[in-house]
Amino acid sequence: MFASIIERGEGLVFIDAGAYIGGYAIRACKNNSKIIAIEPDPDNYRILMENIKLNKCKDATVLNVAIGDKDSYVIIYLQSKEDYGTISLVGGNIPKSVIRVQRLDEIVRANSHEKFFVKIDVEGYEIEALKGMEKLFPAVKYVMVECGIKRCKQVLTLMRSNGFKVLDIICHEVQNLEHIRGGSFSCNIFFTH
Repeated sequence: MFASIIERGEGLVFIDAGAYIGGYAIRACKNNSKIIAIEPDPDNYRILMENIKLNKCKDATVLNVAIGDKDSYVIIYLQSKEDYGTISLVGGNIPKSVIRVQRLDEIVRANSHEKFFVKIDVEGYEIEALKGMEKLFPAVKYVMVECGIKRCKQVLTLMRSNGFKVLDIICHEVQNLEHIRGGSFSCNIFFTH
């Protein structure tokens, strides 16, 4: 679903919240999308910056913050020393660093002509991230949210109450992340507005 939306060439600005090292952002960049990649973990952020540079993404903004429903500072946690891809603001085994949290609708202010495709992969912080972009909702055409099965119900309720419709839901089993993702299944939910 992600590829089909990006490849349509609708001129959407792609916002990648929880960009990790840039897999989605790079694919959007390769399809000539303007991108805003947001990654809170300092180590992943450095690799993300290198990947953006290596792939010659010209219209890219990369930010080293987390997104949430209020401006604050929080501790991010690693799940294990071996798993650098899974950091979380809602707990874990190893405190890693203090990072800044900002509202997405304060970071990104929509111009009257801009439309957005927002991808959110924030390891248990989905509701806070979505609430922090409510002022941006009128300019958002698509949203992709990765969430644990229990949190997906809350995501569905919030998004539907803001006028979004479900395009697709793709779920898969995850291991050792039940406490973060709210269940042993993780889903990508695609919405349109």
